[in-house]
Amino acid sequence: MDEIKELVNNSKRCMRTGLCKIDFLNIGTCPSGQKHHYISYYPQGRLVIFRALVDKKLPLTRRLIEIADTCTLCYICDKQCYYAIELRVNNIIKKTKELINEMVSRESITEIEEDEFLKEIRQIVGTEWAENDPAILASYAAAFNSIGGGASLYIERLPKYIILPNSTQEVSDIIKVLNKFHIEYRVRGSGYSQIMTEGALIDFVRMKDITYDPLSSSAIVGPGVQAFSLYMYAKKYHLRPNFGQPASCMIANQIGSGMITIFQTRYNMMGDNYINAEIVDKNGEILSVNKVKDYNYSYFKRPDVVGTTVIPFICTRIQFKLYERPDNDKSGLIGFSNLKDALIMARDIAKKNMAEVATVFGVPPVCDTLHITEKSAQLMRKISREYLDFEYAILVIGNTYELEAIKELAADDFIDEDLFGVYTVGVKKLLEPDGLKILEKIKAQPGSFSEKFRLMGEYLIRELNNPPCELITEYVDDDLKEFFRKYYENSNVFKSRYTLETMLSSIRTTKRGHFIGTGFRAPSQSFIDNIHVVQDFTMNLAMEFDLPFEFVFSTPYENGKFMQVEWDIYVKPYDPKIVRRAKKAQHEIFRRRNALIKDLPGFHFTDTDSWIGLARKEAIIYENKDSIF
Repeated sequence: MDEIKELVNNSKRCMRTGLCKIDFLNIGTCPSGQKHHYISYYPQGRLVIFRALVDKKLPLTRRLIEIADTCTLCYICDKQCYYAIELRVNNIIKKTKELINEMVSRESITEIEEDEFLKEIRQIVGTEWAENDPAILASYAAAFNSIGGGASLYIERLPKYIILPNSTQEVSDIIKVLNKFHIEYRVRGSGYSQIMTEGALIDFVRMKDITYDPLSSSAIVGPGVQAFSLYMYAKKYHLRPNFGQPASCMIANQIGSGMITIFQTRYNMMGDNYINAEIVDKNGEILSVNKVKDYNYSYFKRPDVVGTTVIPFICTRIQFKLYERPDNDKSGLIGFSNLKDALIMARDIAKKNMAEVATVFGVPPVCDTLHITEKSAQLMRKISREYLDFEYAILVIGNTYELEAIKELAADDFIDEDLFGVYTVGVKKLLEPDGLKILEKIKAQPGSFSEKFRLMGEYLIRELNNPPCELITEYVDDDLKEFFRKYYENSNVFKSRYTLETMLSSIRTTKRGHFIGTGFRAPSQSFIDNIHVVQDFTMNLAMEFDLPFEFVFSTPYENGKFMQVEWDIYVKPYDPKIVRRAKKAQHEIFRRRNALIKDLPGFHFTDTDSWIGLARKEAIIYENKDSIF
């Protein structure tokens, strides 16, 4: 039983972002999931089914048997989950298959009745693509707590139906049938974008079409296209999209395009990044956003409680702008020990339009992003803080000329991506006796950030002689060392920009557990003047409930006129005591923060911004409570 308990606890570590649906390691994805599409056939769903089987909540149905039979035990997911959050899922997946097969040997099959609503829906989408089988429903029931954006404590709300349409016309017909039967519905992207319902959940996983228009350098995408897929598609044309979703999240029914993205430094956010969108309104009518008159479908009121709003429309296709990826694009880091100084420089770079990206990151998220294991990430954090006086970093991406100008602006605080890559791979070497001597020398002698890195880099380059990939896999599980050694032979993975551009970083920063996010935005000067207030708010609240927290990032946008920030409070989801404290902390965040920003000029919360839909940024960031409108 101890084994089962450990497997259950491990299964709860899954962040449910659907990373197992994208081929970010270039090894393919779950063959069962690709064929059957429902979450239940992917590792993400199988982990939920495993817990339901342990709790004896599922009857033996034909779908449940099929879920067991279609798992090939290829364990592609084991490598994916390990890379993302250091989670081994092979034993859980294998045990799930065993439990279902045991049920087959001792139980009779429960037949699931098809009601009148399901009959009509199946006439639209086909028998295969609408379900009320408990084995399918269970996987869609567990999600992150939707009472606040970024909060990720589990709740469960079992839907009655799952529907997988394949066209805009099908969506239109589905909405009309839903209205006829007075059934509540929600739409589902992937992972974070799920909104819970006890009615029908429409999953767009089958609508994955992408059409590229070379004349306008844009792409028309279906609502099932994932952010990583669009990134890889655009890369073929030497272009990049500007999206603000985790890599695995589906796009068109996610948050406003470009919200909270590192490239919003130059490309801005939301309505700046899409050209047109096809939508289905609540009556089932198919409309084009650019042709709608008399009503602005690009904006609706933020709900008081996130996730409770009535859906005014469903986006079934969206046309995204794609931006040129310069051949001479390079990246670098500007190091700081002080957050305020980092924010001032990031704002100034944005105001001067000197870079595509000028985003401030905390050192812990950078370390988590670059390393596979928490242990090696901890070592990098330790060296950065104790020896290099390195607490914050501005990631800058730009062409050769822009980077040269930024180097002059940053003076002695700039390091290039290659030197930082050497540091990343050489962390273990630095903690050996000779490496520690160099670090102690650096710590004892005052010098600039770049000087410290130069001294350290010279030692590592001399000792490592083209850093071997074995070093970065030192703390990886033995049976995975060879796989990740070969994976890391691609030098791009040593560069922080790789995981940041693809939004893989949004998953890898959660190695320490699920998180409760606290985010704020404001006009830049007010933001910088008052950053210590909101920082103390998060720190004090985390300490009050004995929970770890980290500064994650801050990004300027709208040519540096505005800035936003996020801190995360981390939660171990399998420890009941920690979860109880986290729920109290979460409640207190939303209770206290209104009073917090009452006297902070121009401050707003960023979490509810994420639920606006196809929003015009002007309707949000220039909103003023004292507006004459």
